[in-house]
Amino acid sequence: MPDFQREMFNEEDQDRNAWWNINEGDVVIDAGAGTGSWSLPAAALGGQVVAFECDPFRINALKANVACNQGMSMTIDSRGLYSSECELDMDMSSSSVMLKLGYQASQRVKMTTLDKFYQDYNLNRCDMIKVDVEGAELHVLSGAINTITKYKPRIIVEAHTFIIPDIAGHVLGFINRMELFYRCEVVLRRSKPGAIDLRSYTYPRLYFNVESN
Repeated sequence: MPDFQREMFNEEDQDRNAWWNINEGDVVIDAGAGTGSWSLPAAALGGQVVAFECDPFRINALKANVACNQGMSMTIDSRGLYSSECELDMDMSSSSVMLKLGYQASQRVKMTTLDKFYQDYNLNRCDMIKVDVEGAELHVLSGAINTITKYKPRIIVEAHTFIIPDIAGHVLGFINRMELFYRCEVVLRRSKPGAIDLRSYTYPRLYFNVESN
């Protein structure tokens, strides 16, 4: 595993240990799977993982990592999740929102919605959704309203405040308006400073779970 992949796996280990409670047979949706730092552990725990990743470099790395771990149940979809079926210009960080910060578009990628994916494949279960999409969090959730309403999955959102400063409040408001009685834990994490200055920002990870009756 290249060093940058190993660093990402290690950096997120604390949050996975706290929140990544995957049971055998759980259907897990990973929106923005990257190289698999959340998808691979979920599959190793017995989850039926659907990993969405639209960046070609990350897709290749994810497939290579899966190939090194035989016996895992993982479907890799080379589209991104969004609020509609469309094509978007992306920068090298796989984020249309990053273009607003002065980045240049370098690739065009296909997007779909989670609701459309569930409709097309006639899926009947969703236990966990993890979202790490560099500023497009509300788009992903908007395209998954029917799925979330029907199955009430646990939800983990990595909200990047350096892109949208009040994104945490927007996500919380969106979830609350669905009136599904989710409770929420907000945890601030600071990435380790790296060669790219954007790796040293503070951002919240939001964890949603269905309130017990």
